[in-house]
Amino acid sequence: MISIGIHIGRSSVCFAGLSLKGGKPELHFIEEKVFEDSDSEREKLLLISSQIKSIEEKQKGQSLRFCYGLSQNLVTSFLVETPFKEKFKILKTLPFEIEDKTPFRSNQIFFDARICKIKNKNHSSALCFVTPEDNVNQFLEFNNPLKRSPYLLSCEGSALANLLESWNQPLSQIQNPMKTPLYIYLGEGNSQLLFYKEGYLSHISVLDWTVTSVVREMKKLYKLTMQKAWDEFFEKAFILTSSKGWTKEQIFFSNLVKTQVGLLIPKLRLLKMSLEIEQKTSISEAVLFGPGSGIKNLTAFLTEQISANVSRLKTLKNCPDFKSIDSSLAHIAIGLALEGLKNFPYQGLNFLQSMQKESISLYPKKWKRAVLIFFLCFIVWTAYSFVRKQESYKNLGKIQEIFTSYGKKIALMTENQINTESIKSFLEKEKTKLKSEQIVQEKLNQPNPMDHLQLISQKLGSANQWNLSIRYLHLEGQAVEIRGLVNSSALENFKSKLSSLAEGSIKEQPVSFSPEELKVNSSIESRKMDSEQTKDKPPGQQKGKSSSVFKSEERSFFSYSFQLKEEL
Repeated sequence: MISIGIHIGRSSVCFAGLSLKGGKPELHFIEEKVFEDSDSEREKLLLISSQIKSIEEKQKGQSLRFCYGLSQNLVTSFLVETPFKEKFKILKTLPFEIEDKTPFRSNQIFFDARICKIKNKNHSSALCFVTPEDNVNQFLEFNNPLKRSPYLLSCEGSALANLLESWNQPLSQIQNPMKTPLYIYLGEGNSQLLFYKEGYLSHISVLDWTVTSVVREMKKLYKLTMQKAWDEFFEKAFILTSSKGWTKEQIFFSNLVKTQVGLLIPKLRLLKMSLEIEQKTSISEAVLFGPGSGIKNLTAFLTEQISANVSRLKTLKNCPDFKSIDSSLAHIAIGLALEGLKNFPYQGLNFLQSMQKESISLYPKKWKRAVLIFFLCFIVWTAYSFVRKQESYKNLGKIQEIFTSYGKKIALMTENQINTESIKSFLEKEKTKLKSEQIVQEKLNQPNPMDHLQLISQKLGSANQWNLSIRYLHLEGQAVEIRGLVNSSALENFKSKLSSLAEGSIKEQPVSFSPEELKVNSSIESRKMDSEQTKDKPPGQQKGKSSSVFKSEERSFFSYSFQLKEEL
């Protein structure tokens, strides 16, 4: 992939092609085409278009990114401190900052941010760039005839910062930020001042001075073409520190350059003083770069005029192989190409992807797409509902047939009598009938107390052997409660017999008969036992011999409750 920075100046256009190789930028080409003074906008556009076609043919098979930049004269910038370090979060908060710091309405601007410093996990500094909507619209109108979609639209200030900073390293990993606070770019379209606070970019100002003013004076004085004037400027421009030993022509030429450069001095002094007051710092160093920095002895002249040690940038920090660039626009073109090489999370500055414009111009497109998707989903759902409804009708017909058939077979109804209410009534009656049958069956299956009594009698044997008299017997399910009288000597044996019938232990109940009742009951029982024993004996033996035996033995009252075993 090749990123092509395209910088369109007043008198020329420059193309710089860069790609990444081993994490470092590699220069493929730098080409500058000069406009003639008589060229119209259409002729300039044709020149740019033909040059782009030529580059595409030379780089055939490569993926190309075309990166443009607005003049810094059309862009304003200011530093913001944010509680975020992610760019998309910063952009969401910028409209509020813009309303406070600029006279623009949010729907009349394009903006983007350049993160300058990551202070901690949740705090960063960002330089916000803002341009009116008309500037971007004019660029798009100019670019439409080229039939090449721009990858990004940045600005000159951000492009120049790429030449100075470690743009291809995460901000949190930059160990050596900019040591010199002030960088002065002397350019063809404008001059700019970049201020670094604590090593990080915090301010960009435009100087209303261009090196083109010097070149135009040379062209006018020596009657040269613009291209020739630029060539002479790069080769011969100088400022004399002393007039001794120099010819009149040399002194005259030096004064011509010094006069034009002198127009820059008041602006530099004012900006330097303003920054020192605003940032509460002292600026003692400055670095020159750009086409104007090639003027010989310019650093010594400016050092004397602005009271700061001025030096010249020898090489570009990120492009050490580009030692000398004899082009008025090459620096910004290279910076724009570097802008296109940036990747997530520190993408290049791009007004075309402004979050604010996205909310205004891109959202309607998104809504249009969303409405289209909703409409298609509605059609699909309607068709599905229709098919399902038809299938439901078919199933309903089948169910109706089954309903009628079973109504005839089970409820014994005619077809005219079959409906929901009649079937419901029939089912309720059948349900009641079935429930009654179940209750009757449960009652029939319950154990009969007489069966239990017979079972107990069989297990206990003949009552005569114990002189047993049962006074109370109550059976409820498996629960048995029994009270009566038995010979005292047979009480334990009788209880043991009952234990063989019981599930678990036998509970003894308290005595509930009075002594008088026991005597009466005892005499009654004795007589009954005597009569029963003498029925089967011969007349001579039907005396009360055995009854006297029973009478002679004392009887005990018992009262027990227990549970019969399940198997019984």
